[in-house]
Amino acid sequence: TYYSNPLDNNIGWHNFAFYYLDYLQASANQYSINLLLNNGSNLVSFYSLPEDKLVENIFSNISDNMIGISGAAGASMIIENSWVGSLMELSDQQGYWITMHTSDTLSITGDTFDPYQVYNLHTGYNLISFPSEKTIDLSEGIPDLVEDSFYGVNKVSPINGFC
Repeated sequence: TYYSNPLDNNIGWHNFAFYYLDYLQASANQYSINLLLNNGSNLVSFYSLPEDKLVENIFSNISDNMIGISGAAGASMIIENSWVGSLMELSDQQGYWITMHTSDTLSITGDTFDPYQVYNLHTGYNLISFPSEKTIDLSEGIPDLVEDSFYGVNKVSPINGFC
């Protein structure tokens, strides 16, 4: 782990002196995601996203081939090389439907993720992400206390959701 020195370089270090740090920044792991998107609609989530979460940034390498993206809280589409709609920033807590003209691969590099993500679910359908880079059985990923509330799900997997 690398720690950056936030102190001004003009301040010298002296033995037995006291220094106060306003912050200490640790470097984060980064995760490369290469997501094959099929022609038509694709149900996806992102366990890791870049610092700039704007749709125009994340989808810049495939925007010519995209129709749009929708989530539980809104949707956006690309019209004449501009993003239009209410969904302008992605979240690592949400699931999304990405609609493509033809198959393509989305490549992004994201920051660390929280494998202990807490979700506030409401009655009915919830379109949420999956906070892991590996596929796990439902019994391992959902607390036993609420496991019986999930129907039609055997495994959950990163990026592609439920199977």
